[in-house]
Amino acid sequence: VDLNLIEKYYTELLNDEEFLSEINEQIIVVREFYKKGIFKHEKLESIDYMAIQRIILYILVRLYKPKVCVETGVFYGGSTCFILNALRRNGVGKLISIDLPANEIKELQRHHCVGDSEFIAEGLDVGFLVHKALKNNWTLIRGNSHEEIPKLNEKIDLFFHDSEHTFDFIKKEISIVFNKLSDEGL
Repeated sequence: VDLNLIEKYYTELLNDEEFLSEINEQIIVVREFYKKGIFKHEKLESIDYMAIQRIILYILVRLYKPKVCVETGVFYGGSTCFILNALRRNGVGKLISIDLPANEIKELQRHHCVGDSEFIAEGLDVGFLVHKALKNNWTLIRGNSHEEIPKLNEKIDLFFHDSEHTFDFIKKEISIVFNKLSDEGL
C-alpha cells in the first residue's frame, strides 16, 4: 500500500468539515439524553477526538472500496459514521449494520470493564450518532448477529466486529462470516 495514499485519506478526513459538522450536529441533538465520552463536549474541534480505530476504518474503506460492508455492534454509531462517510467519498458501496435494539442490550451480561458505558439512554436507539446525510447507503438490522448474518444474500467485502466481545461469541460470529466473505474480503 502506498503510504502517500494513506496520508492523503487521513488528511482528507481531518479536513472534512462537512463530516465534522454532521457529527457535531448529532452531538447537540442527543446531548439531553447522553452526556458521556465525546457527548460531554460542546463540540468537537477535530475528528481525531473519535479514536484511531475509526480513522483506520475510514482509511481501509477508502483504500479497498468495498461494495458490501457488514458491521456487528453499532451502539451509538461512531464506527458506523466513519464507514458511511468513507463509502460516501468512494461513491460506491453500502453498509449493513447488525445490533440488538437498545432495550435488549441492557439484558445482556456485559464485560466487567464496560460497566454502564454501553447502556443507551431512554429516548435513543442504536446508531444515534449517525446523521441523516450518511444514511443513504445504510441498512440497520436489529437482531442477533448469529441469526441475522446467515440471512444476508450477498458476499461481504469488509467485515467489522464490534459487538459482544466474549471469546465464544466472537468465535461463532467469525465462523458464520467466514463463508460469506468475498474472495478479497477483509
